[in-house]
Amino acid sequence: MRSFIGTTTQAVRAGAIIVLTLACGVLPAAAESPWLGSAHEAHIVPASVHPSGLIPSQRLAVLESVASQPPAPAPALASRGRYALPMVLSAVVPGAGEISLGHWWRGLPLVAADVATWLGYANFQSEGRDLRERYERFADENWDESRWQDSLTVTRFWDENAPWNCDCSPPYITPEEDLREYYENLGKYPQFFPGWADWDRNYDPEDPQSLRRIYSDM
Repeated sequence: MRSFIGTTTQAVRAGAIIVLTLACGVLPAAAESPWLGSAHEAHIVPASVHPSGLIPSQRLAVLESVASQPPAPAPALASRGRYALPMVLSAVVPGAGEISLGHWWRGLPLVAADVATWLGYANFQSEGRDLRERYERFADENWDESRWQDSLTVTRFWDENAPWNCDCSPPYITPEEDLREYYENLGKYPQFFPGWADWDRNYDPEDPQSLRRIYSDM
């Protein structure tokens, strides 16, 4: 189980590294792309001089003058476009956008915090699975369905006409029907206490040494 968690964590970290690598390569290339600049280039004719009001020779002079002018600067929207990818990267891995823009000391703490969060989450998930496996194994070793049915005959819950011969609520739930509820009910409801290995007619389910109490305290 722990090896599975470790493999998943390594995959997440590897994916983050790939994303950051692509960001560092794509952003500079996009900034130098001639396509981005040419899409916004335009030659502007001065508003005070319009060729339609001039004689042909004057029109030609004006057009040649305009053609010789350097391209107009790209609109501010083009410069803001370079932040689109960093925003996406930050949404995927907090801090990755800052790193892709060269702001390492801003991005690294965020990336470190994100990695620590996921590692902590994986650790708690692993501990939870270990605890569940432990109490399920304890129940399997100390509670038995056949013993419960035999011992039930001398309790107030016995009813040969009821399902599982038990006049009880909630009813007995098998592991096949609902695994979580099955294990929860064994230590929670008195009608199921006769199935514990140490049960007798004078059974005290609150005795700290009783199997039922040990199970409930897990």
